Amino acid sequence: MIAGICIVSQCGLGTTLLNSARYVLTEFPVPVLSYELIDENHDKLKQSIQKDLNKLNAHQGILFFTDLYGSSASRIAENLTSQYPESCLISGVNLPMVLKALNYCHKPINTLSSLVLESAQRGIFIVPTSTKQRA
Repeated sequence: MIAGICIVSQCGLGTTLLNSARYVLTEFPVPVLSYELIDENHDKLKQSIQKDLNKLNAHQGILFFTDLYGSSASRIAENLTSQYPESCLISGVNLPMVLKALNYCHKPINTLSSLVLESAQRGIFIVPTSTKQRA
């Protein structure tokens, strides 16, 4: 089981995803941390995240999410992930990924990350015309 989930994103995306996930699940089985890079000092944000991760048993594993690979938020998350051997960083975070991570957080990090990626891929598709007509 992972110790927690950490979302590092741009301008409010992580908070919005967590609010949506909380609406669906009500309670989270593991701590979920969200940090947004707005105009903050990158080093200061990284230190703040590190301090909060140290309060968790982060050595048990942290699943990191970021919105856009290569962005400033992504680089911060990537740097933090490298400090925790039992951790994984997944980019392109969306609501199906967060829900899957929360529902399967008891799985080992490698299994969990595979399940999360699968949910992301299956959660994005063109809605068939017949489904649109029913709505």
